[in-house]
Amino acid sequence: MFEGITNIREDIIERAEGYVFPGENESGVNRKSGWRKLLKANPVWVTVTVAAACLLLVIGTPFVYMATRKCGSEAAPKPGDPGQSSHGSVKPGDVETDWEKEGDMAPEIGIATDNVWIYYVEAGEICREQHFVTLQAADVFALWKEKNGIGDEVQLLDCEIRSNATTEQMGEVVKHTVGDYHALYLTVSKNLETYYEQRAEVPLLESLEQTMTGYSGRAYQEYHLILE
Repeated sequence: MFEGITNIREDIIERAEGYVFPGENESGVNRKSGWRKLLKANPVWVTVTVAAACLLLVIGTPFVYMATRKCGSEAAPKPGDPGQSSHGSVKPGDVETDWEKEGDMAPEIGIATDNVWIYYVEAGEICREQHFVTLQAADVFALWKEKNGIGDEVQLLDCEIRSNATTEQMGEVVKHTVGDYHALYLTVSKNLETYYEQRAEVPLLESLEQTMTGYSGRAYQEYHLILE
């Protein structure tokens, strides 16, 4: 950047130095370019300033990206929620987050977008392809359906994450311990079964599992598919 600013032909600079603007006194007092005088007088200072600006841009960009990318974060349970099971024993009925309200669909992922691997079946084999998509269960599932030729009659009814996280009330303080064992419960309409013969049941269900357990960046120790 420094070299680009100063890369001006010498003949142009020479003509500019002798130019007298209208209205100036006849002694020929001219207005040399302020930036050129600055560069001549303080070449080291200008170089350091430009280098510092470039370094700030390089260092700051990743932090801006991470601040705008809300992916896979966990919300603490509300005070009074039932306690969680111990490591490795997540079971139906456990509750991890406080987002499970009627009509919500996995809002713990937020509205961030990213490149996601979508797995699909082609000629009996599982393939994958990256797509830029909103990191929400419903949107990822819709893209999985599209890649596998599945119609709109098949719907994602619920996407629930359960873990061994614990919440403890100590006076006015609520202590939340993030879990290290996660289970994904996926509820899909039962008419998905009508595509088993067309797409081959085993690879189709495996492609669904790989897609839905991989997009959030969270490691799951259990995966359960419920058809209803």
